[in-house]
Amino acid sequence: GICGACVDICPIGEEAIGFKMWNQYRPVVSNGCTGCGVCVEVCPHPSLPIWIVERSKGTMVQHWRV
Repeated sequence: GICGACVDICPIGEEAIGFKMWNQYRPVVSNGCTGCGVCVEVCPHPSLPIWIVERSKGTMVQHWRV
């Protein structure tokens, strides 16, 4: 099932993160994301399906496809 802890804790909420179906529901990060990282900290999934990538022009959050 879907935990949803990342959406619940996100200060931006559904404008920054949600779920889409790819064989199973997975977190999807949107343009509203600020890269704060609280979604990564709260994620209970053992493979951490969300990760933050440092870029020269700020921070980008990506979804790790498990």
